[in-house]
Amino acid sequence: DKFVLGKEDAIYVYKEAKARGIDRFGMHIMAGSCEMDPEKFKEIVETTMDFAAIVANDVEIDFEFVNFGGGLGIPYYEESSEKELDINLVAKLMMETFAQKCEEHNLGDVIPMMEPGRNFVGGAGIVVAKVTQIKVNETNDKEHKIVGLDASMATMLRPAIYGAHHRIMPITDRKEKEIVDI
Repeated sequence: DKFVLGKEDAIYVYKEAKARGIDRFGMHIMAGSCEMDPEKFKEIVETTMDFAAIVANDVEIDFEFVNFGGGLGIPYYEESSEKELDINLVAKLMMETFAQKCEEHNLGDVIPMMEPGRNFVGGAGIVVAKVTQIKVNETNDKEHKIVGLDASMATMLRPAIYGAHHRIMPITDRKEKEIVDI
């Protein structure tokens, strides 16, 4: 229920939908965000399908699909030891667990879905920005540089909102490297 509904509320909503004449059902969850451990996706399928079985039995409905959302991670730090997520292993673990849970709970022909999100497109583009100003502040006998760009928070929301990391690379060769705030 990170963003929408908890267990009791979800059951209530499905019951209400059925009472109002809805006769086709699916379930959509958010698997996580930038998950890099293939075993975590197995756990997500187990938890979700166990919950889908509770809802299906309690509300007396059949699910046409279960969408496991996204969450397939990508490595963000070039310098780190992060490895690419093994998509084939993730798919194998998820589908084996999905089939096992459908059989265990007698859920029938449920269609599994997943949104690949950043794993497929995260490295597909770049933002090119120009330095527009450099401001130097002296604090505690240290120099603190702030570099202004012609790209803004509107271009790159995630770092400003929750501290997400995006790699920054200069277009021109620079021998000197320094840490600055962008």
